[in-house]
Amino acid sequence: MQKGEIQLTRIEILLFSLKGESTLCVESKDGNIDTFAYELFTKFDHIIDEKNHSIILNDIQENNTKTKLSIAEIINKYSQKMPQINKLNTFLNKLDENEKFCTIVLSRKLTQEEYYKLGCKLMSLNMPDFDIAKHLQQSNELFKNIWDNYNLISTNVEKKNRIGESDKKKRVCRFCGKSLSTGATFKNEAHAISEALGNKTVIFNEECDICNSYFDQTIERDFITYLNIFRTFFGILNKSNKIPSVVGKNFEYQNLGNRNTILKLFSDDTEVNDIKPPENIPLIFNDKITAQNIYKTLVKYSLSIIEKIEENRFNKTIEWIRNPIFKDRLPKIAVLSSYVFFKEHPSLMVYLRKSENNKLPYAIGEFHFTFMTFVFIIPTFDDEEPDFSIQENYDIFWHTFKHYDMSKEFQFQEFSDPIDRNVQFIMSFKQSDKLNFC
Repeated sequence: MQKGEIQLTRIEILLFSLKGESTLCVESKDGNIDTFAYELFTKFDHIIDEKNHSIILNDIQENNTKTKLSIAEIINKYSQKMPQINKLNTFLNKLDENEKFCTIVLSRKLTQEEYYKLGCKLMSLNMPDFDIAKHLQQSNELFKNIWDNYNLISTNVEKKNRIGESDKKKRVCRFCGKSLSTGATFKNEAHAISEALGNKTVIFNEECDICNSYFDQTIERDFITYLNIFRTFFGILNKSNKIPSVVGKNFEYQNLGNRNTILKLFSDDTEVNDIKPPENIPLIFNDKITAQNIYKTLVKYSLSIIEKIEENRFNKTIEWIRNPIFKDRLPKIAVLSSYVFFKEHPSLMVYLRKSENNKLPYAIGEFHFTFMTFVFIIPTFDDEEPDFSIQENYDIFWHTFKHYDMSKEFQFQEFSDPIDRNVQFIMSFKQSDKLNFC
């Protein structure tokens, strides 16, 4: 990793730890921030290059008393003019005493491989028994094909993150192609991932009000209905900042707070056993859903977190998700149910191919919602792209992503069905041998 020197008009510093990351960006209107940059760099571990009359910020820092006191000084001095400098304190407060972290002066965006190697370096410094050579070898075997073929885009859910053109006058809706001059409006805040799923921070600027309303009433509604039971169970706050209840044809499900839920069943069955509850209960929803709309929604979310899309690359994809058009066959979606990867906030990653390897999908999405992970190919419907609904082609993709392939718990599910169908979940009960006393 190259060490950076002071830039006079703008500096961008990546703060990276095993617990998270933050980026501090300071830009001067008058083109002169060398004094601030000098003071900031000297608060961290640094080197003075007398020959070149420059100061170099070291990559590796330590969260000790000296560092925290030094950072407190510069925050007190500059926080009124540069409130973003408070990020330094927020970042350090999350770290353990004497924990090592990285400070990188950015001249470009780091690759996923570089991020990974930074993480390995920090693990070797913070964990004495960590074998970095062995770990890098294993990770190279696991991820090299991905690093060679793909760039990774991911959502930052820790703060308000606006994707796309900030100036409404310059916006063009990604899904219908309209701008203010051709009749589009951008009055409402469009969430890249539905707010009903708990997303309050990832906003997509380039979705007009008409498209926002269309998606909300069609494809996104089906996906939200599909996840309704889990929204209630995990206490996911909806648009009104309330935990939704689910009312079906034969049940009502509520979250009472404090990890307590209640399920009310309505049945005409007179042979009800009050002592032993049934092992499996079908929960019949009032709403119908279209399985292919679930696939469309996942793709729509994915296209909403890409800052800039290669021209014409997803034209057919956007036409598919924006209209009541259904394809005969789509690739299967790999679904993993595991609390090991539990996420409190819905998150999304998109892999965009950078290589010329046309045997691999151009784009892949990975969506996380609570304990569920959805891995799906984002179809381009171009003639040059293989048909990944064919198992042989799908296997090439899946075996390239070895970290997916290693897990034998993924379920490969069909979401090609274009017909509205009744929703039914089977809730299973298991008698506990333990007695709990209040």
